[in-house]
Amino acid sequence: MSTKHQFYSEEDRLSILRDYYSSGMSMYACAQKYHLSTSSLLFKWKRMYESHPELVSLRPEPIEEDMANRDKESYKEENAELKKRIKELGEILTAEYADKNPIIVGVLKGVVIFYADMIREIKVPCQMDFMWISSYSGTHSTGNMMVRQDLSADVKDRHVLILEDIFDTGNSLDFTVKHLASRGAASIKICTLLDKP
Repeated sequence: MSTKHQFYSEEDRLSILRDYYSSGMSMYACAQKYHLSTSSLLFKWKRMYESHPELVSLRPEPIEEDMANRDKESYKEENAELKKRIKELGEILTAEYADKNPIIVGVLKGVVIFYADMIREIKVPCQMDFMWISSYSGTHSTGNMMVRQDLSADVKDRHVLILEDIFDTGNSLDFTVKHLASRGAASIKICTLLDKP
């Protein structure tokens, strides 16, 4: 089974779910075992295949209570792991940006929670700023990225760190990096928490 890739066939999903139900492990432990980017992916699969005849017989009784308890445990484990990783990233970035007074950029709006957590762990003088980019006009995507709200800071000759919660297609980050480079930033780096599967 090729579980280290970002694509999972139906056979892969069912095989992982069979192991999850039959072993009694938590969602977090199962996600770790199969190198899933997040246990929420397993939760999604559970909902997709909840009526699958092969899996119904493996689900323990009572289903609701068991799943609720295991999901709570998974949440606690994953939350602890996220906090640990954010602290580790903070230590790395603190060393990286010592004496550089970086501008730490958050791309609105999804990054807000991750940004707030990370900024507490980056122990250097810095300037916080935000920008908003979008390819949408109203409810429809135009396909062209545009800056809806730019940074208030001048990035010329400044070191810029972009925080992003989830790396998806990379289109918005590519646009953001090019936009900041055109304004003369001395360096631009990206810190992202998760890759979207």
